[in-house]
Amino acid sequence: MTGLVETTLKQLVVEASGAMMLYPRSTDPAHQAPLTLERSPDSQEGPEIIGVVVGRTEMVRAGRGPLLDLS
Repeated sequence: MTGLVETTLKQLVVEASGAMMLYPRSTDPAHQAPLTLERSPDSQEGPEIIGVVVGRTEMVRAGRGPLLDLS
């Protein structure tokens, strides 16, 4: 079928063998298996990487109060 598009977030891992794997980062047990990216001679086929996560932040609670007080 043409025209079908799905956007997901996965971690790209290049194995020592050169194989490229996409690892889902989901808490759903049904979505835990890694996907192997097949190298295709036609650049119009296969997955497309449209963004890269370069960092993350983590909220750390300093005390017992709310994280943000808007009063």
